[in-house]
Amino acid sequence: MQTLAEWPQLQQFEELLDKHGALAETPESQGLLCGLMCSAHTPGLKDWMEAMFGGEADLEEQEIDLLRIFYRMTTEGFVQSDFSFSPLIPDESAGLAARADALTSWVRGFMTGFALTGQNEKEPDDPTVGEALIDMRNLGVTQFDIDEEDDMDETEAAFEEIHEFVRVAAQLIFNDYAPEGLEPGDDERLH
Repeated sequence: MQTLAEWPQLQQFEELLDKHGALAETPESQGLLCGLMCSAHTPGLKDWMEAMFGGEADLEEQEIDLLRIFYRMTTEGFVQSDFSFSPLIPDESAGLAARADALTSWVRGFMTGFALTGQNEKEPDDPTVGEALIDMRNLGVTQFDIDEEDDMDETEAAFEEIHEFVRVAAQLIFNDYAPEGLEPGDDERLH
């Protein structure tokens, strides 16, 4: 999966979110979509847009096309069974504090999307997934305190471990809750 810095339309996407008063920034928006995907059906583009904008947004066709690209890029990567998906956060040039904040936002979005599906009321089949859900809930409200005085190599390594946990936990939760054979883009209708 691409990092934010690798996605050529990132700035346009972020401007679209800002212009229309989205309830989330880019990492949280992707997390929201991934959390929604843990339901009994693939969320359509409209479902995600309504959750992101708090209802219907008056979007132009090229803005919808941009959202559709992000939607497809995310759903196709997330449903792959090879665990290659990675949360979309800034690359290393953004600094550790910015990446940690973005990862927290991604997790917050994921947990919000998961709650919107109603799946949070259902016990997971696998107890490991239950533990992952608890840990993800806790990470979603965590404020990382990165002190430049600390050993940055050690802090970076700790962040990478958390990032890897989030990546795998999200996939485990998806695999436990989403029905088998779920395909991305099953429901992309807007009206």
